[in-house]
Amino acid sequence: MLPGEIVVVRHRGELLMGVLQNTGVQKIKVATGNNRMVESPPDRLLHRTGIAVADAAALEGFRSRVLQTVGQIDLGEVWRVLKEEPGSYTVAEIADLYWGASVTAEQYSAVLFALVEGNIYFTERDDGFVPLSDDRVEAALSRIAGQQSAQAEHEAFVNWMLNPSDTDRSWFNNRQKNWFAHIKDYAISGDEYEQRAQALSLLREIKGDTVGDLRRYGFSLLVAKGIWDEDAHLELIRAGVPVDFEEE
Repeated sequence: MLPGEIVVVRHRGELLMGVLQNTGVQKIKVATGNNRMVESPPDRLLHRTGIAVADAAALEGFRSRVLQTVGQIDLGEVWRVLKEEPGSYTVAEIADLYWGASVTAEQYSAVLFALVEGNIYFTERDDGFVPLSDDRVEAALSRIAGQQSAQAEHEAFVNWMLNPSDTDRSWFNNRQKNWFAHIKDYAISGDEYEQRAQALSLLREIKGDTVGDLRRYGFSLLVAKGIWDEDAHLELIRAGVPVDFEEE
């Protein structure tokens, strides 16, 4: 091994990149940056890059480039090929198939990180990575699509709440209607509202901080939307007494 070589180790379940300090029969020592040093058994050393660096800045530059590449990798391309020939594949075999000839240390490291950290196409075994079944991949893709859809709904709701000129709620789905109801009911009942935790979470995100009276902030948002007048009597609304200001 090269003195000061960049390596990738698995330490307590976490994949780390660092500079190899020394090796031993029982432990290897790796400096991962920010004055952090980890010791792991030699069999936790997953990759030696063959690249030596002189300082932490060079290590950080290499790590940054690798992580940027990880975000661009689509393991689905390799999975669609390898699923036709079930078996266990090494990181080198997958990297070769993905990148083609002459895989660089950065490209290899990026594939390693992509495979180990939350990929939905392969499962890791002692002898390598095995392509998952079509059903499991489809289920994972469906779950991710659902999460992305929910996130988009949430962002659209927050943006709408922050735009006082937009009062149209006709596009709300049931989840967004519930979020709106949480804010409205909390503005009316305050801490006595049974689902105040949901309302407070929404209001913190909309406001961007936790400073100030969130109940009052929620009320001001609803006034800006034309739900109530600034002088609305919330106690009467809470008691179910009809008021002229409320829109139905």
